[in-house]
Amino acid sequence: MKTIRVQDAPAAAWGNVVGIPPHMTDFVARIERQAQMNPLAYRRRVAIAGLLGYVVIGGLVLIALGLAAACVGLIIYAPQAVGFEIKLLFVFGMLAVGIVRALWVREEPPEGHAVHPAQTPALFALVEEVRGTTGGPVVHEIRIIDRLNAAIVQSPRCFGLGNRNTLFIGAPLLQATQVDECRAIIAHEMGHFIGAHGRSAGFVYRVRRRWSQIAERLSDGVFARLLKRFFDWYGPWFASYSFVLARQQEYEADRIAASAEGKEVAARALLRVTCQHARHEQVWRAVWEQAHLRADPPTSPTAISGCAMEGPDDQDQVAIDRELESLPGLGDTHPGLASRLAALGVEPFVPRPLAGGSAFDLLGEARVAIAKMLDDDWHAGCAAHWAERFRERQDAISERAALSDSLARGEIADDGRFRLAELIEQIDGPIAGATAFHDVAKVVADPDPALSRQGIALLDAGQDAGLPLLEHAAERFPGVADRLYDHIIAYLEGAGRREEASRYRALLRQAQDISEQRRIEAEGIDEAVELRPLTDDVHAAAVASVVGVDGVRRLYVALRHLPVAGTDQLICVVQPGSGRSGQEVVGDVLARLAQVCDVLCIQASRDRRWLVRRLEAVEGSRLV
Repeated sequence: MKTIRVQDAPAAAWGNVVGIPPHMTDFVARIERQAQMNPLAYRRRVAIAGLLGYVVIGGLVLIALGLAAACVGLIIYAPQAVGFEIKLLFVFGMLAVGIVRALWVREEPPEGHAVHPAQTPALFALVEEVRGTTGGPVVHEIRIIDRLNAAIVQSPRCFGLGNRNTLFIGAPLLQATQVDECRAIIAHEMGHFIGAHGRSAGFVYRVRRRWSQIAERLSDGVFARLLKRFFDWYGPWFASYSFVLARQQEYEADRIAASAEGKEVAARALLRVTCQHARHEQVWRAVWEQAHLRADPPTSPTAISGCAMEGPDDQDQVAIDRELESLPGLGDTHPGLASRLAALGVEPFVPRPLAGGSAFDLLGEARVAIAKMLDDDWHAGCAAHWAERFRERQDAISERAALSDSLARGEIADDGRFRLAELIEQIDGPIAGATAFHDVAKVVADPDPALSRQGIALLDAGQDAGLPLLEHAAERFPGVADRLYDHIIAYLEGAGRREEASRYRALLRQAQDISEQRRIEAEGIDEAVELRPLTDDVHAAAVASVVGVDGVRRLYVALRHLPVAGTDQLICVVQPGSGRSGQEVVGDVLARLAQVCDVLCIQASRDRRWLVRRLEAVEGSRLV
């Protein structure tokens, strides 16, 4: 049976060597078993998998060079069509040069601010001490960044003579940890570069980087299409092999950190970072909420972040419990917290509050200057966005005033009432929003959407009265049930009510399964589909929506029913004309028709001719 699948991912993303499609879960599990049984053989397979990509790319380069050489031979020995032969030589030569250039990895300027031993002697002494304990690599440079993270990055020196190692360590991470925890984190990062571990990690990184660059720089053409067809198989395959390696290396780096600082300290560092990540995110949410209230951003967000890391917090246990229960997906090369603690042989616990200062003190007298540089960077980067958010709030206040006047005069429709309630919640907070949505539900024809928004607002305000409203909404609107159950679970876990939250997890899984079924149903079509003509009102709206779209040669539209979703969907096939790319034309048509109804928009091609014939048989389907 002929089938057409439409993916959400844009075509330009084909060079991604990190994401693993869900259908390869069993394959990844099989690789993990192989890696445990024979680690050496598994590492050889990873190397072979990476080299295979280079072989295919190199083969295309040789083909292009061979064709260029053949053109040179024709120019010399058969010059009758020398003009055409020179054009071919240029084309094949440029293809070869383009692939080689795409393979060349450009080193981007490093982020953050470099510090020197004279500025921060305590930090450099600590790093050198950890290096001596672990046998890790020499650190040539330390740069302070504005993220709660740390990493060691190797970059090749001139002519590839050795590597230059740079330690990137975040000021928020230093603020968030004790000195011994910071040592354990640096030991973990050094663990990635001990022995063959570092070489394999660097090799995998370079393979991923080069494929990403090839996809970016060779976005079109014959060779690009050949590479993409190969990559459709190779990308997920190599990602699966390198994924297992990355997980193994995280465990190995944890063991190195534990041998250097003790397993209790290594575990405490993992748990501390888990707690502090939650605090850090909460602080930055609070900072950005001020953009609605003031035209100028806070002077020193670095200091604000540091203060949030100190002292006890009841939410630390919640953050740890949530992380312990979460299972990392195939897009995350770090194992889950529970697995990492189990590998260390340590039971989870809540670290005591920071006492006697943090690792930020390692910066010594340079702390103030570094904090100011990071604050200046943030102000420079956020100024335009901050101003935009402040302007949006002022516009929202003006819009609310206008809608309130319309309501007072009795000149407001149902959608205007709903919009007014949204603005009240946005400006005055969840309590006011819950009241506003309750008032809307009493007067509109369909109260359920307003009641669901009332439920969300009540939970945001910390009131259990929102729970039954969201349960009802989840039953009424299965298409968004997973998001509603997510909201309920987050609310209950935030209140420390984990047993109640677990009851909704089963409902969430069911909703996610249905949501996935709806997505698959809406993104594909096969020969068994039943198509019917557009109703008069939908036909008129569809025709009006596509007026003025350039580059459409033919456009067919019909309706089909989606059994899982219980709704109708427009099936649209576009045959582009000349002057514009097919992707651009399809994108424009999709954007226009999506305002009328849910739509599956497909570009006509030879292998999709069966669908065009089916649409041609539907009365009134040809709009253009």
